[in-house]
Amino acid sequence: MMFPVRGDWQGVERAKAICATCPVIEQCLEFISRNPERYGIWAGIAGKEITEERKRREIIPNKAKHGSRAKYTAGCRCEHCTEANADYKRKTRNTFAAF
Repeated sequence: MMFPVRGDWQGVERAKAICATCPVIEQCLEFISRNPERYGIWAGIAGKEITEERKRREIIPNKAKHGSRAKYTAGCRCEHCTEANADYKRKTRNTFAAF
């Protein structure tokens, strides 16, 4: 994984070139396809390419509904899914605060 500066397209291309020669690219791709990271170059892909890879691997639940944390985790950032994720975080924060 690499984190070029936003808008540095040459940095992105360099990061992707380095990833192409990495001996653990498949493990990195497996990790990123199962973990919704929003930033950086992972296994030579970034942003929407990661979402497409997750779809290709069928990691994104096809039956997840809009307005759910599952859909948010799958990559949807619509208003309803974002709110569902925020609700989940508030609830879990309150649960663990009791300990």
